[in-house]
Amino acid sequence: MQEARIAERGFEHDRRWMLIDENRTYINQIMQPRLACVSPRFTSEGLQLQAPQMEPLTVPSEPETDQVLTVKVLKKFCEAVVVNTQASRWFSDFLHQPCQLVYMPETTRRPINPVYALNQEIVGFANGYPFHLIGQASLDALNQRLDHPLPMNRFRPNIIIAGAEPFAEDRWQTIRINTQCFSLVKPCNRCAVTMVDQQTGERAGKEPLQTLASFRRFEKQVFFGRYGLSSSLGGTVKVGDPVAVLV
Repeated sequence: MQEARIAERGFEHDRRWMLIDENRTYINQIMQPRLACVSPRFTSEGLQLQAPQMEPLTVPSEPETDQVLTVKVLKKFCEAVVVNTQASRWFSDFLHQPCQLVYMPETTRRPINPVYALNQEIVGFANGYPFHLIGQASLDALNQRLDHPLPMNRFRPNIIIAGAEPFAEDRWQTIRINTQCFSLVKPCNRCAVTMVDQQTGERAGKEPLQTLASFRRFEKQVFFGRYGLSSSLGGTVKVGDPVAVLV
């Protein structure tokens, strides 16, 4: 995306949809690497999805059912609304398992970890925080250690910063992107999704976790990138905006 509006749960529309299995538990790329092959883009009609050997699917901006379910995200529960039968069938056919596409309504308040909260922030279906930032130079430094360089989409940040030194974001606490302020509250611990090739939808070996573990390991976890919060609701962030490190 070239620009995105900051909303209460993060960037507008980001992580508002989720797939659940027959136990109403979330499905991600660890369980279903093929999810990486689903390509989304917004149109005037809603969220358009494309996937190999599938007809395009348009998901409406608002659910077409009133079916509210209690769903499991990580280790906790929240309420979500089933989008429609067509979307659930489309994903079931593509993933070869029964599943449903659900949407997080405005009435659902999923809090972030209170240890890192600044103002009782909430989040969509992201793992735990609305914003995820990585410096381009940090990826470049990692790629110098790898036999086969990896693209940034292995890590799926929603903010990428250029121009800083490698891993400079580790030290940042508050930054301003144009006029919008972000608090970087926690390093991002990496999981096995980083080993999924986002082009093929297949597990692609042990990298980058194996190399990251050699120099980015702390207390049995591997860290790369930072999680963030923002109180600049309604503001817009654009590609090319200047970035200032405040603290």
